[in-house]
Amino acid sequence: MKKTAYETLRPRYYPARQCWAVDVPARLNNGKRVRKFYASETEAAKASAEMAISHGMGQLTTPDSTKATIAALAARWLAGNNVKVDAGRLSKDTYRQQAWGVGMLVEKFGHVAPADLKRGLVSAWIDSLDLTTRGRFNVFSVCKTFLNSDLVFDHCEVNPFRTPPPKQDKDHRVPILTPKQMGALLQGAFPPWFRNWLVCGAFAGLRTIEVLRMSHDAFDFEFDEIVVRKAEAKQGEAAKPRTVTMLPAFKRHMPQ
Repeated sequence: MKKTAYETLRPRYYPARQCWAVDVPARLNNGKRVRKFYASETEAAKASAEMAISHGMGQLTTPDSTKATIAALAARWLAGNNVKVDAGRLSKDTYRQQAWGVGMLVEKFGHVAPADLKRGLVSAWIDSLDLTTRGRFNVFSVCKTFLNSDLVFDHCEVNPFRTPPPKQDKDHRVPILTPKQMGALLQGAFPPWFRNWLVCGAFAGLRTIEVLRMSHDAFDFEFDEIVVRKAEAKQGEAAKPRTVTMLPAFKRHMPQ
């Protein structure tokens, strides 16, 4: 099977030159084979993605007037989901993210029919987005949901959003403090509000956004419980209230 432009243009590392390069074959460069060098993998990946998009967009034909475009389908899909928000079946936060992700798809491919979107073109577009690793993953997830919807699925043979990008960078690691490091941190001369926030984050099992939304009346020291109300939970309006049991370390370090 012939490789797509996206697969052909993947950057490679050259140890002798200590840099990254993209080999552009003659069929993708007006009959002339070239090799382009870049100082980092990020620069090379972005450049190769942009070249693959340029080639892919040049292969697209003007959509038939009888075919529904991505822009038209996206407008109908978002309008339908907005009705779900009004009915309480979809959170405003989810709808906002849908509008953001699909809006980026429409901005690039709005004039295209869904059937003309190919996997290599989509993958190159995701790689080219000037977003964080997590941001690109979120755009991918929203667009995949859009293409999988009943409104759109009948217009394309297969969903091109099939291979998701990574959720986080390869070298991303969440730092975990040792008991000794945590003890040293708690010795710091912090203002009371910051110490409360620090203890909640370390020992309560609460999410950051929940800690920021909570007040002291959520902590019941008589029954050793923390009440996370619906308005404070991470998922917002679609969230369910819950109760978190206080750990001994939380009670020991939390200023009462």
